Amino acid sequence: MAYWCMVALYVVSVLPDLTFVLTGERNAIDFGPRNILFDHDEERNAEQFSSKLYDLCGRHISVINILGLQNIDKIPLNQGIHAFLLLVPYGRHSSHYTSGVQWLEKAFGKGSLPYVMTVVTRWPGEKYESALADLKANSRFSEKRCHTCTRGMMDANEIIDLLEKIDVMVSENDYHCYSRLKHMKEHEELDQKEEMVKRGEILICGGLILTLYESLGSKGCIFVFNYLNIWML
Repeated sequence: MAYWCMVALYVVSVLPDLTFVLTGERNAIDFGPRNILFDHDEERNAEQFSSKLYDLCGRHISVINILGLQNIDKIPLNQGIHAFLLLVPYGRHSSHYTSGVQWLEKAFGKGSLPYVMTVVTRWPGEKYESALADLKANSRFSEKRCHTCTRGMMDANEIIDLLEKIDVMVSENDYHCYSRLKHMKEHEELDQKEEMVKRGEILICGGLILTLYESLGSKGCIFVFNYLNIWML
């Protein structure tokens, strides 16, 4: 008993608290009290503590369910997100994966893609072996960041395997997390860099014109510009 208590304390102290976002196809998952991953039955742009995940692994894991939602404005800008769980139902996995990634990129920016874990859901007993081969045809798909489980998400072993894959992804991301605020700042910095490049090009052009004017005079400049216009046509 003492040994397992020490193991539990080690897991809690070493492994970080996590926040997941459920996105993708609303019908890819069966909600209900027996769902280990998410036992709430409503979409909310706010994190909800998962008591069943805590009972399963002793970790504080929160889940934000935005399945079927298009408006993400209510998610706090500084909300840290460790993983976007892109839920796609088997049978329509290829098309839903493509549209799901496109929506994530549009809604959260390209910076969200390194945090995506694809979860292919299936009915109990349904054969799904072809799903991986189908998804690998998409250049954005990462095989090691893909998991399959039943729609009810009641199998503890499947959920533990999913958490292990997410922990590997979090480690590969250097334990950083995504936030909308960080994305907005990076977007603003990129716009500023593009603006600086444009201003630099204008200054260079202005310098060339001044050099031409000093060397050739106004008539010479007009001749050169007319020649360039004719050549470009």
